[in-house]
Amino acid sequence: MRPLYILLDGFRSYRRPVKIPLATMGAACIVGDNGHGKSCIPEAIEWAIYDSSRTDLVTDVVSIGMNSCVVEYAWTRDETTAYKVRRTRSRRGGGSVDVYRAPLASIDDEGAWRPLEDE
Repeated sequence: MRPLYILLDGFRSYRRPVKIPLATMGAACIVGDNGHGKSCIPEAIEWAIYDSSRTDLVTDVVSIGMNSCVVEYAWTRDETTAYKVRRTRSRRGGGSVDVYRAPLASIDDEGAWRPLEDE
């Protein structure tokens, strides 16, 4: 699995949408002050794929003061196809997960992504 990007919106300390490109990174070091979201990045990937986080309450992934959160994680396993999982959670406890596929060359075009259940 080769990571392409992660998008966080309302997830823990990421109250505003942030899209982090990962495709061109070989090795990375995440640095910053305490409480600025460094550990949220790998946690968000785990949550998006496995619906697992470091807390027991499912609503704890939603940023304080926000009503919901979204994490979108995209990856590829070859040179032709990209996949992404998009997980949402509401402070009220509801949520969703969707998995998509797109040609690798078209990942920036939202219209290129097709739900896997359509195949």
